[in-house]
Amino acid sequence: MLLVTILLVASASNICYADSNTVLQKRDVATPAPQVKVEVATETATSDADYWDNDDFVPFQSNRHDEFDWKLTKALMLSDSSNMILSPFSVKLLLSLLSEAAGLDTSTHKELAAVLPSVQSYMQARELYGKIFGSLLEKSSNYELKIGTKIYIDESITPRQRYAAILESYYFTKVEKIDFNKATESAKIINDWCADITKNHIKELVKSDDIEESVIIMLNALYFNGYWRRPFPANETVQLPFYLTPTTHVKTSFMTVTDTFYYMESQPLNAKILRLPYKVNYVYERKHDYFTQSNKGMRVDPNQNKSSKPTRTGRKFSMTIVLPNAKGGLDEMIRELESSTLHRAQWLMSEVEVRVEIPKFKFDYTSKLNDILKDIGIKSIFTNEASLPALARGADVAGRLQVSKVLQKAGIYANEQGSTVYVATEVSIVNRFGGDNTREFIANRPFLFIIEDETTGTLLFAGKVTEPNHFKL
Repeated sequence: MLLVTILLVASASNICYADSNTVLQKRDVATPAPQVKVEVATETATSDADYWDNDDFVPFQSNRHDEFDWKLTKALMLSDSSNMILSPFSVKLLLSLLSEAAGLDTSTHKELAAVLPSVQSYMQARELYGKIFGSLLEKSSNYELKIGTKIYIDESITPRQRYAAILESYYFTKVEKIDFNKATESAKIINDWCADITKNHIKELVKSDDIEESVIIMLNALYFNGYWRRPFPANETVQLPFYLTPTTHVKTSFMTVTDTFYYMESQPLNAKILRLPYKVNYVYERKHDYFTQSNKGMRVDPNQNKSSKPTRTGRKFSMTIVLPNAKGGLDEMIRELESSTLHRAQWLMSEVEVRVEIPKFKFDYTSKLNDILKDIGIKSIFTNEASLPALARGADVAGRLQVSKVLQKAGIYANEQGSTVYVATEVSIVNRFGGDNTREFIANRPFLFIIEDETTGTLLFAGKVTEPNHFKL
């Protein structure tokens, strides 16, 4: 058997990082993906930012293709009572690469297509990821997002040339050969790549033992560092109780602010929902075309169609927090939560004055996804029945490839600003409110959070906080 390993890394901060990996044992296969730069000419107009002080949130209106994302997220959340973070996008991307390798009409492709509606056809998947990468690879001075996907393959294996070309053109993924017989050296190459993408938040994704057992390692790493659109003033952080259960609590540092946010109270979920937007770019309005038909970046004339007023462009990221009304009600809420319920709630949100109290939190999380993926219908890739012919030339090799493990390491750090750079510019608006109509969003009990790219409806991160860190003031 030849093993393929899939490894995923995700990181968020107001910092998030994530890394996923899939291992193909000599039935395992993995590959690193190069960073691809897409140049988009933008002209920042920060002096006009006040013109766009209103948030003007409009939920994503097209098909989100997130059925798999929520199945995976719910299954993982209900399997572990601890703090948890996952990048569904990272997992789905690498499974889509396996779907491309499976070939049409194979049992493996049919199984993946049944669980991942977005890969019903190759062209559908390529178009979807073209839009997603068009958004994610756009540069910004207000946040940092790094994404890399790579397949490292043993020197004894040669992937089909067309498959490698498809990965590079549509999924911004490159295949790189290394000598897996030199396990220590190969592990260092892979870990250095991962550390670079995640800004050293994840330094050891694989060990030499992982290399010795595999012939292919598929990697995706994602790093996000964003600044709150309306930051929490550091001088208003206070020590408050966080209820681990209805009867037990710990004291921890809570970020506090009163401002206007999109908010709603959901009866179906018996929960409060709050949207915390991240900062976005302000640029002069003009036409964009991020990709030509060949999927290459396209530079835009800075003077093309310039208007007199700035407008937001590209993507907007946000963190949505879903807070159960009942202490100890998180698991019940997760069981009842469906993506359609949350999407409907987003459309019903209104911009109101809210007193927000949220604990600072920081944690890492490693998830082994083999069993959960099997439970939701992805089984054959882990067995001798796996069909992944595009990953290796020659029936004697391709017919012996199977996935050995799908592992994700992820982490998140949420604090008052994400960066102190913007404290002085926005603290002045913190205390403008405080009337009788102010809603309260007091996250003093376990809650769920998601971070999404609102331009494409992509669920980048999902997680829950059941026990925040004991930060000292």
